[in-house]
Amino acid sequence: MSTEEVKETKLLLIGDIGDGKSSLGNFILKDNKFAVSSGCDAKTQETVGYNGEGNRRNVFVIDTPGLQDSCKMNERWLNAMADCINNKKGVQAIVIVLNYNNGVLSNDLKTMIEIICNIFPFYKFWEHVCVVWTNCYNYTPQKQLDIHKKSKKDYYYPQLKRVIEEFSGNKEEYDIEPPMYYVDSHPDEGCDNSRSEMEIEKLLTWARSFKKPINIKREQKREDSEYKKVVTQEKQRRVEADENNINRMSQVKPMRRDIKIQYNGKVSCSEWEVMESKSEPDIKIKQEKLIQFNCTIL
Repeated sequence: MSTEEVKETKLLLIGDIGDGKSSLGNFILKDNKFAVSSGCDAKTQETVGYNGEGNRRNVFVIDTPGLQDSCKMNERWLNAMADCINNKKGVQAIVIVLNYNNGVLSNDLKTMIEIICNIFPFYKFWEHVCVVWTNCYNYTPQKQLDIHKKSKKDYYYPQLKRVIEEFSGNKEEYDIEPPMYYVDSHPDEGCDNSRSEMEIEKLLTWARSFKKPINIKREQKREDSEYKKVVTQEKQRRVEADENNINRMSQVKPMRRDIKIQYNGKVSCSEWEVMESKSEPDIKIKQEKLIQFNCTIL
C-alpha cells in the first residue's frame, strides 16, 4: 500500500502555555518536529503540523500556541485552528493537553473551551475530544497512578461537563467523559517509558475509530446580531506606568478584552483594557466616612 493510500490520522493539540503540547507532539510522532521551550515561555507562535516517521508517517499532529497576549497573534492562530478543523481533509480528534501536576482548569483553558463551544456549536463535536496528562513521570508507581487516575476522573469529568454545558448553552443531560491518557513525553534518556508508549497507542486507536472527521454544523446568522458570541477574557496583566508618572513603576492591574466569534466561525480580538476599579482617593474617602460614623456612634 502506498503512502497516499494510507488513511491519515489528524490530531489537534490545544492547552495552556508550558503544559507540554510540543513535547507531546514530538512523542506521538517519534520525531523532534516541534521546537520545545525549556520553561513557561511560549515556543510555539503559529499553528503548525507535521507527519511522523516510520510507522507514524500516517499520523499528522497539529500544534497550537496557547492564548496569546497579542490580539493579532490570537486572531491569527484561533482562525488557523478553526481552518484546520473545517478544511476538507478534516481532523479526527482534539487533544486537550493538561499538566498532570496541576490541580485545576486554568481561566485561559476555560476561555479556550468557551471559544470552541461557539466556533463548533454541534454538541457531538465533544465525542472527538480527549485529554492527555503530560509530565506523568515514568517512575510514578502504578498503584499511585491508579489512585490519581480515579481522582482526576471524579474531579475533572464533572468540571468539564459543567464548563461545556455552561458555555454551549445546552443544559440537557449528556455524558461528557472524554478518554484520558497519561504520558511522560519528555523522559530521561535510558528510562523505561513503555507505559507512556502504550498510552499513545491507545490514543491513536481511539482517534482512528472515527471513520469521518469532525462534523461541523453552523447556526443561521441572526439579523439583529453580527456576532454569535462575545467571549470576555479577564486576567491580571503588568501595565507600564504613564510617562508623566513620577514613580514610573509598572503595575499589575485587572484587564479584559473581548474575543468575538462570527456565525461563520471567524474570530476577532479587541485590545486589552484596564477594568474600572475604585481609585485610592475614593477608598480613602470611604474609610474616613466610616471612621467618622463609628466615632459618632461611640
